[in-house]
Amino acid sequence: MPCVHQRVQRALDTLPYQSQLTPCCQAHDWCYSCAWKVGWTGTTGKSNCDYLFWDNLYRACDFNYGSWNPECTACKTTADTMYVAVSSAAQSYFTTDTCPGDSFKLSNTNFCFNPIYTLNSVVSYISSDLRGAWGSWTNYAQCPLGSWMNGFSARVQPYQGLSKDDTALNAVQASCATRNGTQMATNLIPGGGGGNFGSWLGYSMCPAGRHIVAIAMQVEPSQGAWSDYTAANTFAGLCSDGTVLTHTTTNFGSWSAWKYCPTKTAVCAFKVKVEQAGAADCTSLNDVEVACCAKD
Repeated sequence: MPCVHQRVQRALDTLPYQSQLTPCCQAHDWCYSCAWKVGWTGTTGKSNCDYLFWDNLYRACDFNYGSWNPECTACKTTADTMYVAVSSAAQSYFTTDTCPGDSFKLSNTNFCFNPIYTLNSVVSYISSDLRGAWGSWTNYAQCPLGSWMNGFSARVQPYQGLSKDDTALNAVQASCATRNGTQMATNLIPGGGGGNFGSWLGYSMCPAGRHIVAIAMQVEPSQGAWSDYTAANTFAGLCSDGTVLTHTTTNFGSWSAWKYCPTKTAVCAFKVKVEQAGAADCTSLNDVEVACCAKD
């Protein structure tokens, strides 16, 4: 079972489930050798390969035995041992000067060689039924491989009074965690950011090991040509255990219904539509679209 280097390989060759898990080791070896070609470098690149390897191992166990089978639990115990072994290996084994042939194409291949079971492959995009009409879309902010959104913070401008322009919700930033609750990212924000009014609030977080699977928004509709209009006021997320995440709000407008990710997916990326300062009636954040990625 090739897996990075001989010392680790000798230890792993004594473990059960060799035939089921060897392809994941081969993909991990290629990831270490070729990931730099897709922009994975340094300690972050190595961690990406290691987490991808771990998730691939779990998926191989599920594929071969079914998650309800006791053999699957034993297989995943072996997977945990293998992950610890390779992730504790020296950074020097993560190379940036070798890559055999075209195998860099496999350096971020998920579920070993089977693209049907792609980790963090987008299954669908969802957005609220209610949204503001102004502004431009940012780029997507993507959770690291093997993680999904498990919380967020909102930037909100409090009510400014009758004679001033209100913008309400200005921006959203996210946190991401793995399926077992390991935190992988915080303060994740799309390229292009958001509005600059107001202050960042504290994070609202799902319980450990849970992720956001649905979203809703409170949106104020247009108030007419000569009236102040705030567009999006509140963003909300629904965790996979039913926990509702939200934030302090100016509370203008109506709530949309929940929009759900498909079964066995969770939110893994998001972008926002923002009207920046300079408009006669600046509305800041108008809309949020999220991507739902395969999870189980």
